[in-house]
Amino acid sequence: MLFGKEKEEISILIDIGNGSITGSIVVFSKSELPTFVYVAKSVFPILPKSQVKELLKILLENLDSTFKKLVEEGLNSAFLKNKEKRIAHVVFSFSSPWFYSKTMCLNLSQEVPFVISENFLEDIINKESTSFENELRKNLDEDEDFEIIESSIINTKINGYPLKNSIGKKATQLDAYLFMSVLEKRTLDIISQVVLKHTHIPKEKIIMHTFPFIEFAAFRDIFINYSDFLIMDISSEVTDITLVRDEVIMQTVTIPSGRNFAMRHIAKSLNTTYELAESTLHLYILEKLDPEHIEKMQSIISDIEKEWSIYLEQALSELDPNYFLPGRIYLTADEDILDLYCKFLKLTKNDQTQNFRKNVDIVNINNKLLSPFYKNASSNVVDSFIAILAIFYSKMMRN
Repeated sequence: MLFGKEKEEISILIDIGNGSITGSIVVFSKSELPTFVYVAKSVFPILPKSQVKELLKILLENLDSTFKKLVEEGLNSAFLKNKEKRIAHVVFSFSSPWFYSKTMCLNLSQEVPFVISENFLEDIINKESTSFENELRKNLDEDEDFEIIESSIINTKINGYPLKNSIGKKATQLDAYLFMSVLEKRTLDIISQVVLKHTHIPKEKIIMHTFPFIEFAAFRDIFINYSDFLIMDISSEVTDITLVRDEVIMQTVTIPSGRNFAMRHIAKSLNTTYELAESTLHLYILEKLDPEHIEKMQSIISDIEKEWSIYLEQALSELDPNYFLPGRIYLTADEDILDLYCKFLKLTKNDQTQNFRKNVDIVNINNKLLSPFYKNASSNVVDSFIAILAIFYSKMMRN
């Protein structure tokens, strides 16, 4: 438990996407829902095309300004007036393209029963971490380096039976699934410097996770009757699709198309700016355009859907060449496009995805669904991404 002797803690949560940063100050306690005290969202400008180097530069500039707002404005909010304004932790979530992840299946078997202890599992994780690092370094240039931010055993079976807590148990066979992820070390070092500059929080108080892992853990606990599902996260530049089977993250596949692809296409087709493209899409979704513009937008949206669906077919094939995939999808996206991509998924197609689409059960992860799991004492809207991070961290603190 991260609480220790404290009844509550104040922490900063940062959701780093590929088109925005959301920072928040949240109060956590053992007996209450996490309470958002302050929320600041910074949206990146839409680039002519997706460029990781340019995104990194924009990310770091926006991260610095976001932390400045959190410290200068957030910590002076009315909610914290009579509280000790000491930041306990800074918690980050990262979407693509900032990370690389992999799930490894570990199988240990012997005739003489062995005891599963914390040291035993730690030794396994350390050995696999070293193997993972060696594997990655084979494909890196000399000036490139990375750091492991996650190495979590997400599922265990003892003698063939699933077990939530295996510590202290005897076994002749252990099957464990280890989820690991890395971020580029230079990026992590710069982020740590920004955190230290504004909060004086040392690196050991900074907690980092990938957003697919955070979603997996949160949805597994919210929707307890489902052990097999897909998570589809439509962000600004990409769409991440994560396959979960038997409560194990099997793989995440990334589609190089997201919300900004749609905006670029609309802007180009209408010969207008990205800002007006966003406004036009908003009016189209609300059915407030005139008939002529509705017809134009219908054609544009159809083109966007066709290209996205080609990527979708390839991604689903990579997850399972036979398309034997869970029908349940947890769909996350900005509220303005959530329903649009839901419609994309439900369209009838004559490609390899047709049977998958017929049985699809889409759960829109929106503010309405998530609002029972947190409180909002800030004056701003809590988007679904930062809400999921708060739900995940609140659960993590109690375990």
